[in-house]
Amino acid sequence: MGAGFTGRFPGASLSYQIYVLNGFRSYREGQGLLRGKDGLRKGRQKGIESIVHTPNVSGKISWYGLPGLEWSASVYAGKTQSDLFDHLDKSDQTAVSRADSSTVFILMGGTALRYRKEPWKFQAQFIQVQLKGTEAYNAFTGKALGSAMQGYYLEAALELFREASTRRAWVPFIRYEFYDTNSQMDGKAQPNPAYRRQAWFFGTAWKFNAGTALKLDYRLSRSDADAHWSQMLNAGVGIWF
Repeated sequence: MGAGFTGRFPGASLSYQIYVLNGFRSYREGQGLLRGKDGLRKGRQKGIESIVHTPNVSGKISWYGLPGLEWSASVYAGKTQSDLFDHLDKSDQTAVSRADSSTVFILMGGTALRYRKEPWKFQAQFIQVQLKGTEAYNAFTGKALGSAMQGYYLEAALELFREASTRRAWVPFIRYEFYDTNSQMDGKAQPNPAYRRQAWFFGTAWKFNAGTALKLDYRLSRSDADAHWSQMLNAGVGIWF
């Protein structure tokens, strides 16, 4: 939840986005939400249930100066939210210390590249996350949240039988992902190799029109702690509006 501004500088082929947001939630009803296994995922807030004590900010700039090419860079920064700050007596140093230990500071940077030359589409993205205060957070919550996370993906797709009027197309694709939600740890703790993962996707999508698609893919994935690749078949429907 938040608000912001977007705009363009046509002469420089640049666009920008700037937002103020409620940010991730790290503590709720006596439990820490963030952990090494899935990083910030469980900290995502949901609309009316959201709380905010410290606003977060994010920004993105994109360059589209060459036909079919778009490059972007993004940054996100802010402190996580905790319900221990609700009605907090700031003169109570013990309570303030507990509340501070239930949050971490997030600094996230990323870059993405997309290129399209019909019928081919290529895209790639890299994200690096640094977190401050994880040693105190882990001691307070019993979690194993890393002080750094990173990940990237590379994807190539081919649009076949495309109809310009309806944007109907058949799109086979291949994608490689790597992500580590526990790449560094504060204190004496060591990163868990089970949270360093990679995956291959071999799939196809059927676009029925500009806003509806059916997707099917076969995934091979493993972590550094696994001896073998695991397999999974995924299917889904996508709607864009």
